[in-house]
Amino acid sequence: MGGSKPERGSGTLRRLRLVATEARDEEARQRRVSPDPDAYDEIFSRIAASVGEVQKRLARERKHGQAQWTVLAKHPQARRLVMIRNDRRLHNWGLYEVLLESSHGLAVHDARAAAEMAELALALARCLDPKEHGEERTADFQAGALAALAEAKRRLADRQGAWEVYEAARECLENGTGDPLERAELEVLRARLLRDFGPAEEADRSLRRAAQILRSIGDKRLVKDLLDEPAPEAVHRRARG
Repeated sequence: MGGSKPERGSGTLRRLRLVATEARDEEARQRRVSPDPDAYDEIFSRIAASVGEVQKRLARERKHGQAQWTVLAKHPQARRLVMIRNDRRLHNWGLYEVLLESSHGLAVHDARAAAEMAELALALARCLDPKEHGEERTADFQAGALAALAEAKRRLADRQGAWEVYEAARECLENGTGDPLERAELEVLRARLLRDFGPAEEADRSLRRAAQILRSIGDKRLVKDLLDEPAPEAVHRRARG
């Protein structure tokens, strides 16, 4: 499960941001209903308690997911996929997040292992209950796993496979929550694919779109730094050129 720090945003932070958004909506609703300033203290206390409880719950889910991965890791990939699809005890966000972050961490040093982790995360995302997580959120989960798989395929110089999986991720994201961070990261992935496999002139446009989205949510990362190293096929092509 080793590897470098995940490149994409933390799934835990995404979940906390969702709670914060819901809390702001509730605050706005309360302000419309009651002009009493004293009521705001209660609102803020409820928001803080809600976020704190979510932090604890997500920590428990991740710990549980780590334990489940310890069991899954003992089996070959084909068996892992069967277990995920057939065992409802594995259908939880914690394990999904563990698998997805593992894929991100492995991508730089072991793209094949990263692809396997992304495949497991995708299989799990497709098993998550929309009634529990919401249809839009489960679409986001699938998009995240597909993006990780596309990134692994890009690093393996699988041009066709990477583009096909990217398109699937884009379609899922269109059915998702509209999370701006997810949209920005998918634009960065598109820029990587365009830089490596062409047409390269469109890569800068994708980067500019990603930068605009990131700035809108206060993310100060330099988008150009997210491009990282090109796929081996692209390096070889440039060397021949």
